[in-house]
Amino acid sequence: MDEKNKSYMNGKEFLIPLAWLISACLSFHLSHLGLTAFFPLFFLSLWQITKIKSIPIAFINGIILGFGIYTYHLQFFISIFNHFAYNLFCVLAFWLALFLAISVWLRRVYSSKTIAWLIPVLYFSLEFIRCELYPLKFSWVIPGLSFSESSYYSGLGIWGVYGISFFCFLLITFGENWIEKKKLKIIAFVSLCLLCQISSLMSTSAETEGEGPHITGIQWEMGSHKDILDSLDQALETYPDTKLFFLSEYSFDEGIPQLIKDWCQVNQRYLLAGTTETIKESAVINKDVKSIGGKKKKRAYFNMAMIVDPRGEIIFKQAKVMPIQFFNDGEPAKSQQLWDSPWGKIGIGICYDLSYSKIMDELVRQGAQALLIPTMDVEHWGEQQHKLHGRIAPTRAGEYGIPVYRVCSSGISQFVDAQGHIQAQGSFIGQGDTFSAKLVMAEQGTRPLDRFLIYPALIISFLAFLFSFFKAFKKIR
Repeated sequence: MDEKNKSYMNGKEFLIPLAWLISACLSFHLSHLGLTAFFPLFFLSLWQITKIKSIPIAFINGIILGFGIYTYHLQFFISIFNHFAYNLFCVLAFWLALFLAISVWLRRVYSSKTIAWLIPVLYFSLEFIRCELYPLKFSWVIPGLSFSESSYYSGLGIWGVYGISFFCFLLITFGENWIEKKKLKIIAFVSLCLLCQISSLMSTSAETEGEGPHITGIQWEMGSHKDILDSLDQALETYPDTKLFFLSEYSFDEGIPQLIKDWCQVNQRYLLAGTTETIKESAVINKDVKSIGGKKKKRAYFNMAMIVDPRGEIIFKQAKVMPIQFFNDGEPAKSQQLWDSPWGKIGIGICYDLSYSKIMDELVRQGAQALLIPTMDVEHWGEQQHKLHGRIAPTRAGEYGIPVYRVCSSGISQFVDAQGHIQAQGSFIGQGDTFSAKLVMAEQGTRPLDRFLIYPALIISFLAFLFSFFKAFKKIR
């Protein structure tokens, strides 16, 4: 081959992966903007990038792609963590880079037909590990959340937020390997893109029929007892049918104040609110440390949700299972239980708990018919953070087929029915915002397929990776 042709080939080897890298980045962003027709393009782009010959170059491409995705959606990390945010971007990007690097390695030792199903399985496994199984787990910026506003028809209830990506990736790779004619490949791919977009445009009527209480939420971030009491009085006047009033995480400190309990007794209403509970047997901290709720803590504590009944007594407590990393957010809960309410079995999670399927799955496994989630998203974290966090509740409702009601300190609170419709919501910041909806209790929720498929996928990925070294060694010999 002459020098001119060599130069052309080298340029082609550089430009084609670059084009797919840009395609992956843009399609991810467009999907999250609601253009879910680009959802399959993200996985087609990843598939093409895995055809790079060099493992180090594939890894670098993954880091670049990760930064292209995460630095946009997680800009609020910079205001929260300052320069440390870039370390977190690197950690998140590492998982994409690891996927691409391992995929390139596997292509060297396995046949094209094996690779067609193995690479989607590997992606499924690594995404689940990144989001659910290791200490720095973080699940907010993943492809499946593109369907958060169309969870009912998108297949989240069947496949789950991880499974929908796995299923789409599998269709892409199978189409690439088993459809021979180029025109048929294009038709199949365009059809898949249209199907993804159509599912996000379809809608159903909101659920209003059925048994359940009227719930009224009130947004307050570090509001005074007087502010909260005045809001309760006003909300009761506006929504007299309310059976349960709902406040955010960290509404109070060290239990529920007596004047709030008295209000519940006088007005014969239930109240769910976030508070704290000091662990008395814990060691004294020499230096006062502030919780996210802004209170100084001399001992370890649980970040709690408590329910007060119409007699003014606390009848249920649930601690936060997953405190936020790098914050003083309490100790992890020792157990999870359902509230056996007058209307049915209700699961209580606190803020970040909702982001993790393993935590919410336990409540669904126990028979939860609805989920109530007191939340604190601090105002200075910004509107983008609040909107990104707001994708989680509709997604969980779509996955489990049960309503998810979430009250957040400075927005964006959401009352989501079992079909993923937002029935009522608060605004960003929205101090004192009140909103109400009837909680239509569903039958017991169900867990989607990805919760059951993931463990065989993890085993297959691990064994395939180990066996690849045996095959490579055998080839060398």
